[in-house]
Amino acid sequence: MKRFCSSALPFVQVRIKRKVVPKCVAVAANLGNKKVQVVLVKVASALLNGKAAVRYSDRLLAAIPTSLPKKVRRLAIKSALSSKVKDSEIIVLDQLQLAAPKTKEFATILNNLKVDRKALVVTASYDENVALSARNIPGVKFVAAEGINVLDVMVYDKLIITKDAVQKVEEVFA
Repeated sequence: MKRFCSSALPFVQVRIKRKVVPKCVAVAANLGNKKVQVVLVKVASALLNGKAAVRYSDRLLAAIPTSLPKKVRRLAIKSALSSKVKDSEIIVLDQLQLAAPKTKEFATILNNLKVDRKALVVTASYDENVALSARNIPGVKFVAAEGINVLDVMVYDKLIITKDAVQKVEEVFA
């Protein structure tokens, strides 16, 4: 029987021949030994290979929220967009259309707009020519107005958005 003690590990009770012995962590050296039973374990070792029962894990995982409420998400995107406007890191275009998917043309558009760092390009609907042109430029990401999220708005330095996309974002998040 190996016993490891650490203050970071949870309290474990081990039943050895009908005696309950509290230890920090107890791991059976011979897992074939039927006299050693793990009664309460919060962390299972990879060495035990499913031999120890993990209790409370379902309740602990259920207590962690996996998604935010809709109002909180809307408030977060409003706050992120207003911070971009306040810092003058947003560029609003009348329209953004390309005749063919040419990365060189899109790079010249970005140079004319004086975008030299990471940029997020948002249009009202998915435009394949703009998406194909933007995907090969490092630090540039194309997103339709429905796919805009807080992480992208905060990570990218400049936000290039069309007027139609602004109206669509206002409808969705207002």
